[in-house]
Amino acid sequence: MAANTVFLVRETQIFIPYTGCTNVEVTSTPVAYGGVTGTEIDDTISVLGATPVDGNTWIFTALAGGSSLNVGVQYFVRDSVGSDFKLAQYRDGPAIDFTTDITSGSSGLMQPAEI
Repeated sequence: MAANTVFLVRETQIFIPYTGCTNVEVTSTPVAYGGVTGTEIDDTISVLGATPVDGNTWIFTALAGGSSLNVGVQYFVRDSVGSDFKLAQYRDGPAIDFTTDITSGSSGLMQPAEI
């Protein structure tokens, strides 16, 4: 994605235009993971081999179970401990309450882009 304007983002999530650079291209590629499971009793998701940190963007590419969660929707990681974590609809939002166990799936962790 080519950018016409670069924005600095403050901790208060205020976007400030920054004009000190030109011709910036930002890319982000998902890291794919299989082995997705989850327990509805505590809304915790486990992904074999993944170690996301709070605030990472998470997208399911396939999903069996996990009602209230959808394939192709961007979620945000929260309460991460190793390969276990919860998801929120927006950064720092409440954990999503899914009402059926996730029995299988695949997903992608969007790594923060570097400029």
